[in-house]
Amino acid sequence: MKRNDESWVSFEASVDAEQAAQAAAAAVPPAAEPAAEAARINAKVGGWRYKIAGFQYDQMTRRMADLLRAPAVQQPPPARLP
Repeated sequence: MKRNDESWVSFEASVDAEQAAQAAAAAVPPAAEPAAEAARINAKVGGWRYKIAGFQYDQMTRRMADLLRAPAVQQPPPARLP
């Protein structure tokens, strides 16, 4: 959030159940139990706001449309002279 020309962020960890199920099916060992790890992170960072530099905030809040440029319009090839 921007407030008084200052940039602030807050964080919350969560678990994507579908992705966790896919990882379990692929036999990818998690570093920790995902839900427990998310709870641990939230206990540590929950309720806090962190002040960051404006350029960092701008980088974190870009939308996909801001990152992609429109495809170049291709020009037809020049006509050949007989």
